[in-house]
Amino acid sequence: MSGTSIGPYRIDEKLGQGGMGVVYKGFDTTLQRPVAIKTIQASHKESAGKDSEARFMREARAASRLQHPAIVTIYNFGVEGDTQYIAMEYVEGKTLRKIINDEPIPLEQIYDIGIQTAEALAAAHEANIVHRDMKADNIMVTSRGHVKILDFGLAKLKDPVLTAGEGESIFQTQAGVALGTVTHMSPEQAMGREVDGRSDVFSFGVVLYNMATGQLPFSGPNPTVTIVRIVEHEPTPVRQLNPYIPERLEELIHRCLQKNRINRPTSAEVVQALKDLRDAPKTADVAATTPSHPAPAAVPSAAPVAQRPVAAPQPSPSGPSAPATVMAAPSAVPSAPTIPPAAPVAPSAAAPAVAPRKPLADRAYWVVRSVRLGVSVVFIAATALLVVYFAGSGEPAVRRLLNSWGIYTVVKSLAASRVTQFDQLLPIKTLSGTWDFGCLILAGLLLVLRAFFVAPLWSLEDRLRGRRNSRRR
Repeated sequence: MSGTSIGPYRIDEKLGQGGMGVVYKGFDTTLQRPVAIKTIQASHKESAGKDSEARFMREARAASRLQHPAIVTIYNFGVEGDTQYIAMEYVEGKTLRKIINDEPIPLEQIYDIGIQTAEALAAAHEANIVHRDMKADNIMVTSRGHVKILDFGLAKLKDPVLTAGEGESIFQTQAGVALGTVTHMSPEQAMGREVDGRSDVFSFGVVLYNMATGQLPFSGPNPTVTIVRIVEHEPTPVRQLNPYIPERLEELIHRCLQKNRINRPTSAEVVQALKDLRDAPKTADVAATTPSHPAPAAVPSAAPVAQRPVAAPQPSPSGPSAPATVMAAPSAVPSAPTIPPAAPVAPSAAAPAVAPRKPLADRAYWVVRSVRLGVSVVFIAATALLVVYFAGSGEPAVRRLLNSWGIYTVVKSLAASRVTQFDQLLPIKTLSGTWDFGCLILAGLLLVLRAFFVAPLWSLEDRLRGRRNSRRR
């Protein structure tokens, strides 16, 4: 179909194919911009029923009303011959499923993607639109880290087929039949009941679980077994699969995966919870750096003089006199006895013997040497970390070996976010979707920086060593 046109759009290349049709990259010849075109083929119309075209238009109109930075914008929809089509914003990036790649992703990336996705769901639910097919395949992440959710409001247009395998979809248009992707369906969705925004929250909980552990909470050898596990079984605790996940994030994920939808948070509550979790370390850091001022301990001798009885004799210059006593308010705190000042001690008698200090040149030499070694260790460790991450992310056998030692999860949590940030600056990132050569480029830059920092320190260390040795001779 490449080189042809549909409506006002030129078809350039095929991007993918799903149950409901084909997705193409096209070009809007009127507005001069790239577009993604999703076509719904005639075979789908026949299987979906006579009113499929009307429902297609109705769902597309509902989705087109959604205006949110994390939701793909729908430009146009129409029918040409036997083909229905939707023209929408073209997004360059990776699906979240490819980013996860069966491995946990860094915590800060979980928060970033999770918050953007939950905010988009909250906006849709506020407009009474339910996605019905929330999954990692429908979440695109651009090279700048921006999230774009695909297929809002289009789940009911899917083909009425049930296919096996993880992530496969079953869709029907009739009431009382399941709609959604098997592994991500809520219990009420799996049983063919009416769904609302809380069903999307359950599916989003599956996505959060997948980002945190690299695994799906519910899966089986076939869709029937998977549905039974969704309805009856509890998922493996998140921290049992990834102990680096905070307890509060684990609690949020499992709240989203509650069987009874009234026990799940709303999408707006999920947004706020994720923001609180993201900002919690910063709050804790501020509290930890705030100086505390403990109250001073009570000292008996510190009681005010005005609260102790004071006797003041008043002698008379002539004749007998009775002492006049002035009494202040009694105090329960006894006065401390007066301690006479200590006699001065001669300096020569109390001065301890002081060891001679090292010459300034010796101290400077050891400081420079320590700094030079520390800088070298830091740069070499960071370089090794990137090389290990490069090998593990591109070669499954290496990754499995490192995982068996418990090393790769730690390496990825330390390196992945930095490599992702660096990759955003480069036009070339991966080869065959596995080897991330940004790691090697970054490792090479670290070696260059190490030489830049270490060379002057080494030169200074040599000069100080020479002075030190000449003084000793």
